[in-house]
Amino acid sequence: MGALPAGFGLALDRSLRRFRAGTVLAGGHPGRVVTLTAAGASALDALVAGGTCDGATADLAGRLVRSGMAHPRPSAPGSGGRPTHLPTVTVVVPVRDRADALDRCLTTVGTGVPVVVVDDGSSDPDAVAAVCARHGARLVVRTVNGGPAAARNDALAQVSTGLVAFLDSDCTVPAGWPAGLLWHFADPEVAAVAPRIRPADPPSGSTERAVDRFGRAHSALDLGPDEGEVGPGRAVRYVPTAALVVRREALSAVGGFDTALRVGEDVDLVWRLGD
Repeated sequence: MGALPAGFGLALDRSLRRFRAGTVLAGGHPGRVVTLTAAGASALDALVAGGTCDGATADLAGRLVRSGMAHPRPSAPGSGGRPTHLPTVTVVVPVRDRADALDRCLTTVGTGVPVVVVDDGSSDPDAVAAVCARHGARLVVRTVNGGPAAARNDALAQVSTGLVAFLDSDCTVPAGWPAGLLWHFADPEVAAVAPRIRPADPPSGSTERAVDRFGRAHSALDLGPDEGEVGPGRAVRYVPTAALVVRREALSAVGGFDTALRVGEDVDLVWRLGD
């Protein structure tokens, strides 16, 4: 359990309760109780009020983050902890057919980051190639469908950046994605970061069926609003690779995706990264 890098801020988890003048903390994921000295409680108060970690408070902040009691915030300008360089990122999109969805996806990604698209045995590869050419994306073609795990692994040979942002072809992203996630990687213990995935709103004026409303309210990809470390026993047990930013060296360390898995390959990868 390492220290939080100097310069990071801190926000308390909504599960946390403080007792005895703030010296006893209860909550986190999984739940636990932590006792602080009076000086420690004062240091925590300063961090939560907008202060940033330094050598004296980094261990405390790291301990609370790893226990699910608190969450990091970006380094503040002028704090002395903001990194001068963060790893660069390549977006990887596996696709099989669905050229129209791919076009919408790449339109939202834009041209600010390099993109690698892997055509995983499409029945109309020319349509996929035309979309990639229109958006300036590098195209890798698999003549035989191997599933998303195999497609993503094939893309890694084309990636030289420190980070890989996996994105499914039926996803759209907000402007500037994934730049808003990259500050997390200033912490060398972070292997991967995922955003919340929300179902798309229905087209304006369309009639939404009950099954569609249920799907939007209970999407298997939407793991809720709570942030935190990911893994068994945590508030967020896994995250899907529909949108996931990962250190390339961490992917290499665990051998990438398990190509024997046609489904659940994302949960398997995330849990192996956690291990």
